[in-house]
This record gives sequence, C-alpha cells and structure tokens, in this order.
Amino acid sequence: MKRICLHGPESTGKSTLATRLAAHFACEVVPEYGRAYCEGHGTDIGMAELVHIGQAQDAMNCAAAARAAELGSPLVLFDTDPLITEVWAQMMFGV
Repeated sequence: MKRICLHGPESTGKSTLATRLAAHFACEVVPEYGRAYCEGHGTDIGMAELVHIGQAQDAMNCAAAARAAELGSPLVLFDTDPLITEVWAQMMFGV
C-alpha cells in the first residue's frame, strides 16, 4: 500500500487537493487534525498542544493506513503528518 502525504504552507490548497485525489483514486483521506483543533480551541497554542496535535495526527494516519490495509486498498492520503507539526514547533518556539 502506498501512503501519500501532502506537505506545504497553509492555505495553498492541500486539503482541496487531498479530497479531489481521494475521490479520483477512491481511497481514504485523513484530514488535518491541527486545523480542527485550532477551530475548536483557538490558535493561541503552546508546545503541549503541538505535541498533542502531532500525536493525534499520527494516530489518525496510522488508523487510516491500517483500515486501508485491511480493505486491500492500494493507497491512503494524508493531508498532513507529524513532521509538519514539528516544523510548526520549530517556527513558533525555536526547538
């Protein structure tokens, strides 16, 4: 099974592209947890929240990959991954 993750700056169309690719290839797409988290909790976040976001994204991505494998799907798409959360931590906190 192939795992494809879209990386890039925010507001560049990754979510739209992921949704369209998933429809085209009839596969699952995992949305960006950080976006949902910030919409529900605000964007004033610290390192603890970024760690939570990264862990939650990783769990969602792993669960989707497991489901795809069980169904014999050749592909799963990730709107983002913990690497991007790490980049945010570096930008925000210099770590």
